[in-house]
Amino acid sequence: MAVSLFMIIAMAWAFILGVMLGRGYQPEAIVPQIANVMPPSNPVVSEPEKQPILKPEELGFFERLKDDPSRSEAKSMEKAARPVVRTESPRKPKPAPAAKPKPKMKPKPVSAPTRSVLFQIGAVQDKSGAKREQARMAALGLQTGITPVTIRGAQWYRILVRASGTAEDIAAVKRKLAKAGVKNPIIRKN
Repeated sequence: MAVSLFMIIAMAWAFILGVMLGRGYQPEAIVPQIANVMPPSNPVVSEPEKQPILKPEELGFFERLKDDPSRSEAKSMEKAARPVVRTESPRKPKPAPAAKPKPKMKPKPVSAPTRSVLFQIGAVQDKSGAKREQARMAALGLQTGITPVTIRGAQWYRILVRASGTAEDIAAVKRKLAKAGVKNPIIRKN
């Protein structure tokens, strides 16, 4: 109850102050420095140009846009009433050239979307072990690389295999990895 009474009083004060300020509180009359900043009190107001009042006949814009059927019939009658003048040429008409058969276009094979995936097949702490594993994967025809990483203060070398192409190409690389003994490689963001 007290909150609603407080809200009513606050709204009444806001209304009263709004009326008082809206009636023309002029701070420039009290403080002359503000008068330099304020716009002039009697701004020049240009009279709006008087536009002519539209007549009801001028308001039929949309009706004029529609095609009037009586007008279209009259135009078609005019076209039918005109004599058609054909001039015959003394020349013999040339025979139309034989239509050339269009070459058959072979449909382009729809290429499957290609992508690239990095498989992490292992991580070791000695660089020589990482190089041996990289050489073993390269012997299988796989594109490999080594990335050094520091994990919890220790140096590790990740052995990565890149597979790119269609989904079938990537699956083939994964099968090669499985034959080499890598069952579940970790997929890294490319």
